[in-house]
Amino acid sequence: MDKSLSVRRKVVRSTNNESILKLLASDDDYAIGMEIVQKTNDESIFAQLALSSDRDVRLNVVRRTQNQNTLEFLTKDKDPYVKEEIIRRVSNGTANESMLEILSKDRDPHVLKMIISITDDKSILERLVMHHDDSVRLAIVMGHNKLKKLDLATQENLAKDQNSLIREELARRTNFEQVLKMLSHDEYFSVRYMVGRMTHDQSIISELSLEENDEMKELVAKKTNDKNILHRLAKDENISVRINVAQNPNLDKNIFEEIIKKETDYSILRVGIVLCIRKPNSKLLEKIVSLCNSDDLLEDIVRSKSITESILLMILKKAEGNPRLRKSVAESAVKHNYNSPLKILSKDQYEYIRMVVAEGATDESIL
Repeated sequence: MDKSLSVRRKVVRSTNNESILKLLASDDDYAIGMEIVQKTNDESIFAQLALSSDRDVRLNVVRRTQNQNTLEFLTKDKDPYVKEEIIRRVSNGTANESMLEILSKDRDPHVLKMIISITDDKSILERLVMHHDDSVRLAIVMGHNKLKKLDLATQENLAKDQNSLIREELARRTNFEQVLKMLSHDEYFSVRYMVGRMTHDQSIISELSLEENDEMKELVAKKTNDKNILHRLAKDENISVRINVAQNPNLDKNIFEEIIKKETDYSILRVGIVLCIRKPNSKLLEKIVSLCNSDDLLEDIVRSKSITESILLMILKKAEGNPRLRKSVAESAVKHNYNSPLKILSKDQYEYIRMVVAEGATDESIL
């Protein structure tokens, strides 16, 4: 056969003869190798081409061979793209999973992270979670359901990781409260805050309640069921903390009333109104009305289903300069058939308010 490269390339393009292709497969030339790898189905030729110095040729061998021995040989390839292609074959079920065990000993973090993305093999994950590269350990911690494959001892080891992001993501995803307990003492606030978000353990919440950070106090105020903690946080100078205390479903009625008695902030009063409407408490609502100077909040109270006649009269006194609020009081009084406020509003200076009373009142003495 002519030894010139151009002739050999021409021959390989023009033939489908497996014997000739096998002979030319030993020619370490990119064009010849790529032509043969696309034409042949001969596994012995693929095995030859696996020795090619060209990465693209070896990549195509990985894509086309069905021989597991050839694939296993290429798991030791120096090029990460070749190894990643083998991992794809494992992922789509056309290569043995045993390839992952071999590749999991690779040094390339990209290869290892790709393995992590497709495997649930406990032994592989346990080995890689101890890897020196942060990104490899993080891939396991952040991987979907990967942490659940790791036992408590392994996760407790991770809780001591030098990388704070790994510890924070561990706090977000761990399935062990014991791990959260460890991380609740972490030196980084972001880690401790994540513990607070994820834990269901009230003893951990109690520990975190001692922190002075406003964000943590807001979180604790939402999640704690400890009445002593709620009582303490109810006196916090941060309005957001007090709002969260007021919205906590475990809040004792007496604590909430204590908050309201000392509170003039619009946001807290709105919380109080919502709670009183949701669970009628006329005594507390009267206290809120006495503190409230916001017409919008008073409108909310007027429209509530649990409004009492005495509360309507209190609001009516505050509505002296606000005809819109007086009209709302008139409509509510008609709806609930409260005669005392209707009697007062029947003499209102505005005709449209008197009309509301005239059209809705049932007591003739009012008309």
